[in-house]
Amino acid sequence: MRICKLCFRLAAPLFCLALAGGETLTLKVLPLDSRGIAAGLKPTDWKVQIAGKGADVVAMRTPEELGKEGQKWTFLLLPVRDPDFRQVVLQSLATFMASLPPSDSALVVMRTSKGLECLTPGFTTRPSLWAKALTQAAGAWRGKLEGNPNPVFNLPPTPASEPQEGMEAVNALLAGGLGRAMARDAKDTSSTRRSVIGEYSPEELGGVTKTVTAAMEEVMGMARTLAKAAPEAQVVIISRNEIDDLTNPIWAQRVSRMSAGGLKAPGLNEIMGGRDVMNNRLQTELMVRDVTLARVALKNTFAGSGITLHSVGGVGESNTGPFGEAAVASGGNTFRLENELPARLTQALNLWATRYELKVPVPAGTPRPAAVKVEAGRKDLKLFAPTLQ
Repeated sequence: MRICKLCFRLAAPLFCLALAGGETLTLKVLPLDSRGIAAGLKPTDWKVQIAGKGADVVAMRTPEELGKEGQKWTFLLLPVRDPDFRQVVLQSLATFMASLPPSDSALVVMRTSKGLECLTPGFTTRPSLWAKALTQAAGAWRGKLEGNPNPVFNLPPTPASEPQEGMEAVNALLAGGLGRAMARDAKDTSSTRRSVIGEYSPEELGGVTKTVTAAMEEVMGMARTLAKAAPEAQVVIISRNEIDDLTNPIWAQRVSRMSAGGLKAPGLNEIMGGRDVMNNRLQTELMVRDVTLARVALKNTFAGSGITLHSVGGVGESNTGPFGEAAVASGGNTFRLENELPARLTQALNLWATRYELKVPVPAGTPRPAAVKVEAGRKDLKLFAPTLQ
């Protein structure tokens, strides 16, 4: 069984709140050995540290117990450059959906010029509505961020009663509906060689930064809504756009060079909304600061919500972007956009439906968000667990 390799990184938290004694964290942990999910682990086999302090596992549920429960899956389609990649992603999602049991439900959300729009009527167990949402996405999915984000994410209520359906609609979509090449438009760029570095002039980067940070805040709003309405949901975010480009070290290096001599374009010393008159060097430094703060806030939001995030896309093999960082912190997986994605996504995500669930009391006075370290008694295990909560 092949599982994508992860590089675990932990950034400094944006803020800290002291927790009172008595609170309990719920940690979902996936331990893998050479045969798959490790079996037979007991509560006493786990070693957990929260903010460097040891914490005992007071309750545990096994993969067999969790596997009997219906999973809630959220698929968020952010802009992805190149229609070929978008087609691969839709094929991957349909392939994964075709593997889901009748008890699982799915929510499909897409970023449009109006903000985040739900393409399904909330979380639904009906495969015909999944197929309808993917078909709608195939005709409306774009490659660049457009419009203004909506600061409020509205989650439609889950239908009270749904007829049980088979996978005929999803299988039909795989057999024919997703086989046609997706249309290109003038705003599409090609694969991984094009990015914000080449698409925008230095004079435009300030506006792009505002767009990116606003879009990231919109995604954080969705995470907060899901944490209240569906705390057990797993979120899969697909992204390859300006959000990922502005977390690329190449962009930060370029902006740093710009700040040394200042931007030369006229008008950039004008008053910007909510800010005083500033010089060019300060302006470029603020762009890097805004993006960095948004990245940290995004990671803290997902990790602190208890939601498991999985990231598809990023800006290359080694740069998974802000969603990849948040996925690692939440105990999820990261996937590259590649032709093998349908098989990899289905194989890996199904493992996350059957994890161990640990209940761990939080030591009094622990800061929040706090670093979390989970170990097991066996050295041959590869653990996927939250590193921040």
